[in-house]
Amino acid sequence: MIKVGRQLIFTLIVSPECLVLLIGWGIWQYARNQLDSVATALPSNAEIIRYLTVLPFGLFLWLLKEGKDVLFPGDREENKYLVRWPDYWRLKLTFVVAVIYGFLFAAMGVLVWILGWKVNEARGFGMLALSLIGALIASGTVYFAKIKEKEILAKFIE
Repeated sequence: MIKVGRQLIFTLIVSPECLVLLIGWGIWQYARNQLDSVATALPSNAEIIRYLTVLPFGLFLWLLKEGKDVLFPGDREENKYLVRWPDYWRLKLTFVVAVIYGFLFAAMGVLVWILGWKVNEARGFGMLALSLIGALIASGTVYFAKIKEKEILAKFIE
C-alpha cells in the first residue's frame, strides 16, 4: 500500500499536467501585468467564451471514455495480456492521475463561467487558458497512451 501511495504522489508531481499548473502559478505570481495586457487586448465575445469554458469539461468526459479503452483495450485476448502484466497497476494509477487532473481542469473552466469572470481580465483569462491547456494535455496523455498501448499489444500478441 505504501508503494502505491508513493507512486501516486510521484505520478501526481512528475506529470505534464502538474507542470502546466506550476507554469500557470508562476505566470500569475510573476507576470500578472503581462497577463492582464494580453487579456485586455482580447475581444469579449460572450458566446464564444461560454463554449470555451465548457470545452475542458467535454475533454474530461472524452478522457473518461478513452481511459476505459486504455485499461480494457478490446477483445479478451488483449485484455488478458494487459491485466496479467506485472506493472498493470501503474497503468491504472496513471489513468487515475489523469482523471484527477482532468476533473481539476474541467472544474476550473466551468468556474470561470459560473462565477462570471471576464476573459478580458487577468483572472478570467488566466484561469480559462490554464483549464484549456491543462485539459488538452491531460486528454493528450491518455490519447498517446492508447496509441502506444495498441502498438505494444500488436507486437506482443502476434
